[in-house]
Amino acid sequence: MADYSTVVKMILQVASGVVVGGGILVWLGKTIIADWIRNATSHQYARLLEDYKATLRSAAEREFASFTDDLEKARRITEQRWTLRRDTCLEALEVVDAQFTHMDWGAIGVDVTSQPVDITKARSVMNKLVLTCRSSKVEGCIAASPCR
Repeated sequence: MADYSTVVKMILQVASGVVVGGGILVWLGKTIIADWIRNATSHQYARLLEDYKATLRSAAEREFASFTDDLEKARRITEQRWTLRRDTCLEALEVVDAQFTHMDWGAIGVDVTSQPVDITKARSVMNKLVLTCRSSKVEGCIAASPCR
């Protein structure tokens, strides 16, 4: 049989091995678990951050689309107003030209064929001018006309 001191040494060696091994296992477990938790948390945070960025990007894209739609609508309205003013000015020039044909141009040696002046057309053109001008003054209408 083995001697008592040999058995005690063996038990102490096994116990110290278990303590050292257990300490190493605890340290490894703690490190691995801490890394796992850190990685899981950072992954979850990264996913939430990307979701939030996508939400912001989507909201910004909607705002931009709305802004460009509003801008395009304003451009179309401005273009329609300009076209209406131009067409009205051309109609007004036709009325003025017809009226000028009734003047005596013989003094300057010009023979002009008289055109009929339609008072209904003249009133219609005047009404359109009133609607398309930004001001009741003639200067305001001229300043707002497409010809300037």
